[in-house]
Amino acid sequence: MDITEYTNFEHPASLPFKLRSIGEHINQNSVTRKPGPSWNQIIWVKKGKGVFYVGEETFTLSEGEGVFMRHDAPHAYRAMGGAFHTGWVTFEADDRIINYSLGNRTAFAFKCPDSLEKETAMLLECAQAEETDDLRLSAAGYSYLAELFRAITKNTDETIDKVRNYLIKNYPRPLTLDEIAEDVGMDKYSLCRYFAKNHTRSVMDELKHIRVSHAKQLLRYSSDSVEEIGRKCGFDSPSYFSLRFREL
Repeated sequence: MDITEYTNFEHPASLPFKLRSIGEHINQNSVTRKPGPSWNQIIWVKKGKGVFYVGEETFTLSEGEGVFMRHDAPHAYRAMGGAFHTGWVTFEADDRIINYSLGNRTAFAFKCPDSLEKETAMLLECAQAEETDDLRLSAAGYSYLAELFRAITKNTDETIDKVRNYLIKNYPRPLTLDEIAEDVGMDKYSLCRYFAKNHTRSVMDELKHIRVSHAKQLLRYSSDSVEEIGRKCGFDSPSYFSLRFREL
């Protein structure tokens, strides 16, 4: 049985944070939103595993992992077999609040901080309290958002950022773990362990996602053949390109 607990609100336009909904799905259905909604969403996996498509990015998330999705971003998500239990908060806010913490990224995957469930429950309690007015709820939501963004970005790692930048610059050509690790001053085994502990994807999965994201743009806007696009994005054969593209 699916139990959903949520609240919906209408707020004065001048408030810096406007809570739209908050709750959970014990049996999360597949969702597709094209075009993207006018509100921002934070959603995390409480049980199971799911795949999330946001704009040109793809995230495969397991229990204890989540993703922030900015307003107007087309997105979809679904279970990857078995139970799929999610929690979420949707809201409207001044973009400057988000940009300060997350930059101008459309989506941001993260490992859930230990405080997330408790803080979300407190926000829901505030939203449902009879004495709560618009200003008090906006202040509570703003504090919730600030603390969550602080928690999920405080461990932003220069090593991971450096690896991603290297992959983005060099994805069209063949890359090896040894070469990538050398660029950041690590051996490949240490780098793999580090990525597994501090990121939602492995190094080579990150490379694959970057290549496919660029391939999607070329397939949409370029007149090149599929074979040419695959080669430009670092895939050495059309069959391998097709396999990885379908996989994602």
